[in-house]
Amino acid sequence: MTSPLTVAKGYLAAFAAKDLEKLPSFIGDPFRFKGPMMEFENSAAFIGAMKEIARTWQCEHKIFREIERGNDAVLVYDLVMAAPIAQTATMFEWYRVEDGKITDIRLMFDTATLKMPS
Repeated sequence: MTSPLTVAKGYLAAFAAKDLEKLPSFIGDPFRFKGPMMEFENSAAFIGAMKEIARTWQCEHKIFREIERGNDAVLVYDLVMAAPIAQTATMFEWYRVEDGKITDIRLMFDTATLKMPS
């Protein structure tokens, strides 16, 4: 069985690499996402939004903390963006993984530090 940390890190890597066809392979059903700027209650809407974002963002995730307990993984990382706006924001992402698939993501970051394209 794949560990929750392996699944979470694989998902982030696929997003950063713009491997858009691979993104759905990490997401389970049912699925829920809650962040400071978006919320989704199903995988289809979430994957659609992530594919759209991945098309315009150039980023990498510099992970500096990893926590795993049971079916949960937490990654703390700097989101380093080159486009659409060069910036860095520290983010905390809590993943719930069941049967090798992400069923819940909670994203936390200080929205005041993130610049949005105009």
